[in-house]
Parts: sequence; C-alpha cells; structure tokens
Amino acid sequence: MLHAIIFEHIEPTDLIKQQANEALNHLGDYVQAGSHFSIVLDQANPKRFRALIKVHTFGKDVVSEDTNDDLYQAIHKAKDRMERQLIELRKRLIEHHHRGEPRNRSGF
Repeated sequence: MLHAIIFEHIEPTDLIKQQANEALNHLGDYVQAGSHFSIVLDQANPKRFRALIKVHTFGKDVVSEDTNDDLYQAIHKAKDRMERQLIELRKRLIEHHHRGEPRNRSGF
C-alpha cells in the first residue's frame, strides 16, 4: 500500500500525521495490494479545514472529501465516506464477477 500525506496551508504535526496514517491504514483493509492512497489536508480559511482522500484501487479512482471546523473530524468523516465507497465498490465488483451468463449444459 503506497500512500502520501499532503499538507496545504497547514503546519504538519506528528499528531496530524498519526491521525492521517491511521485513517489510511484502516482503509487498507478494503483494497487490493498495491493500491495508491493520498490524503490532502488543507486549511480553506482560518476556521475551516478540508480533508480529501483519493484511492486508486481495482483500476478505479475513488475520492471522498469533508470540510469541518475541526481537522480531526474532517479526516474521520472523509475516512468514513471512503470506507462506505470502497465497500460498495467491492460489492459491485463481486456481484459483477459472479453474475455471468449461465452455461449451456448441452455443450453449444
């Protein structure tokens, strides 16, 4: 699992890095090996923070975002949204894989 944490207009601290790493590691349970993760943490204005999570897995790009007064809440909510999207993506891929044309038993 490859991941990057990008800080825009925010001073990176160990606690913020730890929170972002925990969020990305949690999402690793829902993707295939070799997936790419990135989280962009931004201070939109003095009172609003934005967390944007991007994941490339199963040949698709999935994005979730949250804006909040609290940076940690923004990270948590964006992670929860991404988790729901990845679960749904996996479910669709499994259903698509299992939903095939029934075999013709006569051999034709």
